[in-house]
Amino acid sequence: MVLEEIQNLEKELKQIRRVLDDAEERQMKEQLVKDWLIDLQNLAFDVEDVLDEFAIEIGRRNLMMERRGSSSKSSRLNIPHSFNDVLFNRDIMSKIRDLTAKLKDLEPQRNKLELRMTDCERPTRLEQRLQLASLEIENHVYGRDKDKQTILDLLLKSNEERNFVIPIVGMGGIGKTTLAQLVYNDASIPNHFHLKAWACVSDYFDVLRITKEILQSITSVSCNDNDLNRVQEKLQKELSGKKFLIVLDDVWNENYHDWTILQSPFKTRTQGSKIIVTTRNHGVSSTMGALHAHSLELLSTDDCLYLLNMHWEQGTLKDIQA
Repeated sequence: MVLEEIQNLEKELKQIRRVLDDAEERQMKEQLVKDWLIDLQNLAFDVEDVLDEFAIEIGRRNLMMERRGSSSKSSRLNIPHSFNDVLFNRDIMSKIRDLTAKLKDLEPQRNKLELRMTDCERPTRLEQRLQLASLEIENHVYGRDKDKQTILDLLLKSNEERNFVIPIVGMGGIGKTTLAQLVYNDASIPNHFHLKAWACVSDYFDVLRITKEILQSITSVSCNDNDLNRVQEKLQKELSGKKFLIVLDDVWNENYHDWTILQSPFKTRTQGSKIIVTTRNHGVSSTMGALHAHSLELLSTDDCLYLLNMHWEQGTLKDIQA
């Protein structure tokens, strides 16, 4: 019964994430939407907390069974049998019922505000926790050393123009941003590049906003100019004669015209300058003229179990009373 309720809660969370984009876009102009969005975001966090607790308990018990020698697939994955304690956990059921009631309370207001659902599904914290290199153990991101070195080699050892754009491609929540951050913050970067900048792009490709974000990242000064030509001229001046590294995080847009406009300040770049792009879509790589893309794969099951085990032993995972 609890498992069924958990699955229903996951479906509800997907619905929440599909509404968030429209609500975030409209909150700037509509106070009612802003108030409703705050309630929805808080509820989404609570839902993810419950889902995380349930999944982490399953992972913890899997590890315990492996330590006892019960490592067969059938015994590890038979949730109804192996996790009878969790399935009938009254505390979890109470939380689920409370959240379900709150979701129903918010539904009439969503309909009244006429918020639309998008096709975009945001990754959950659980996806980021179990699959990715975003779990740090003693300041070390486990399982991404090889990926990091591959990107660093492209940045530091290749001055070829065809490697100007380096895409990191993978499914949502797999750790593309984490890998880019590892590279961006590596100790070797300041010795190789004069400037570096980071811009979050997302699915709305606003050239002016992105250009301003790059400029502000470089100068650490707020840019209030809304004239694209002037902003691009300022950015080009900052980049002139300098080898730069720019990260464009979470790019969705495949429109070649938009990319052409965005890269105008980069056309007179110093040899060896690089742009790292994180994206879910291989089409973005082609649009940006990248010769090769680095495909980021899921961590293995063993790696994920190792991460859970390390965090459990260090007390960084939240226990659930059985």
